[in-house]
Parts: sequence; C-alpha cells; structure tokens
Amino acid sequence: MKLWHTYFIVSDERDFPGTADTQILDQNGAPLKMVTAAFARDLRIEGTGRLTDGRTINVSGRGYAVMPPSKPWGSAANGRPLVPLRTLAVTSIIPRGSRVYLAQFDGFNVPTVGGVQGFRHDGWFTADDTGGAFRGEHASDP
Repeated sequence: MKLWHTYFIVSDERDFPGTADTQILDQNGAPLKMVTAAFARDLRIEGTGRLTDGRTINVSGRGYAVMPPSKPWGSAANGRPLVPLRTLAVTSIIPRGSRVYLAQFDGFNVPTVGGVQGFRHDGWFTADDTGGAFRGEHASDP
C-alpha cells in the first residue's frame, strides 16, 4: 500500500504578527486568548500551537487545552505526547497504536531543529494521532 505523506507543524503565534482580533477558547468554551485571525486559522489546521507566552495548546473539545510540560509538542488523539518524526497521524487505514516502518526514513540524519535534538532515524513511527483534515490513504508526522 502506498500512502500520501505530509508533515504538520506546531503553529507559532510569533509567526503571525498583527492585531489580535480573534478570540480562541479553551476546551470548555471559555476565552483563552486574543490572537490574530491568521494565527487562529493556522491553529485550526495544525491542531497544536505555541503562544507567545510559551504555552503549548492543543485542539480539545470545542476549543484548546493548555498542554503540560510533558507534552511540549501537543497531545495525540489517544492522549500520548506527540513526538516529532516519531508520531504518525493516520486515517482508519492504519489502526492507532500501530508501529509503522517507513523505509525512506531509515538511516536519515535528522538535524537539530526547533528544539528537537538531531538523531539518525531508524524508520519506526507510532500511529498515535488522527488527521481531521485528511482522508483516504494519508499519513502525517509532526
């Protein structure tokens, strides 16, 4: 089976300067923070974002939950921490919790980027997340 593969990122509020004119809500529907409309749009697409005060937020219920320090990249659909280049978001084609080997990553030298320590990849991922915006034969990693 061939899968269409994409990456997703943690949306960073600092990348969206401008007037904070859009309210984002916490998971209970209460106001969390005013942000730019552009950041709010990107946050909806990515599902995880970093606020200018350093907090990481993740889509949850009707809004966003503030992540604990143990989940600096956000939370997967099954509650486990997202791990860059180790967590896959999948559709129902691959059951959540499955270990997935992607040969094209085996031996890849991952550089140190954005707080992720560089390493030599062994090709193994865990299918812990889902992708609300993609359908069919699709997998994604943070």
